[in-house]
Amino acid sequence: MNLNGPKIQKISDLQFKHSIENNKLFLLALSIDTGKATVVKSIIEELKINPEEVTLIVDILSKENLLSKNDLKLISKLSGTKLLEKEDLDHMVEEVISHLNAITHTKRRVTEQRKSLIVRWLKKGYSIEDFISVNLLFYYKWHKNPDMEQYIRPETLYNNKFEIRVEEAQKEFELINKYKEEIYDICKTYNYFFENLIVTPSLKYKTEIEFLDSTKDFCKYMPFDLQQRIAFWLNKGFSKEDIMITIEKTIIQWSQKVELYPHINLMKILDRKFPERVSVAKKIIEKEPEQFRNKNITSLEEWAKE
Repeated sequence: MNLNGPKIQKISDLQFKHSIENNKLFLLALSIDTGKATVVKSIIEELKINPEEVTLIVDILSKENLLSKNDLKLISKLSGTKLLEKEDLDHMVEEVISHLNAITHTKRRVTEQRKSLIVRWLKKGYSIEDFISVNLLFYYKWHKNPDMEQYIRPETLYNNKFEIRVEEAQKEFELINKYKEEIYDICKTYNYFFENLIVTPSLKYKTEIEFLDSTKDFCKYMPFDLQQRIAFWLNKGFSKEDIMITIEKTIIQWSQKVELYPHINLMKILDRKFPERVSVAKKIIEKEPEQFRNKNITSLEEWAKE
């Protein structure tokens, strides 16, 4: 878990948000951070945390990406603390397969073989996020390779090499995870602008924005290469606001010409000419009356946090 100041504050906020009494969430998190099963077990017994509460607290911490793979392994070893109930496992298996179906445009069913593959790794402490990362990375690496495309399936992705694939995905997603919140906000902002700023709405859906229909919450599981590109520009020193205003002004400009509609997508806006587009966007803003400057960005800042 590697607790630091910001993480400790986040855990305190989560405890308050979920109305967990007697500091159970906070103290259990601290015990997990020691890496010692005896300490975790001692806290569970001392505070009389029942298995259902353990599951709830672990689920809260996991959804906030506060638990590492080793943390989950530690908890799963403890006697009397059922980390995953059958219903939880079924739901997680369904989510993993649904995500793979969404990005590969397939309709694979949850068979017993596929379920056993996924459950095996879940019980070893791997998270849904690990599966999602593997899905995204290896789809990116293999889907344009005729020899490898056939292997983008549960039977291959989650076989005995799954641990190695997770390690590879963790390395590849290192820069992306550094800017995880910014990437999500930028994606939501793009979707909002695309839906609301196209000059000629009747022509909007002639643009091929395939990923907008991929999942119910595309931004949570957006393609690896798109996340990588956003992280690249953020790491180059461009701010989230730079990217947002450039998306806004570019969509407005390009949607004024029908021939440019096919280019209105986030990958294109953020290509190698992005620095030039930032300059153009800022010049447009400088010419706007002061009362209209960044009006959309300001409101979107609040909207993105909801």
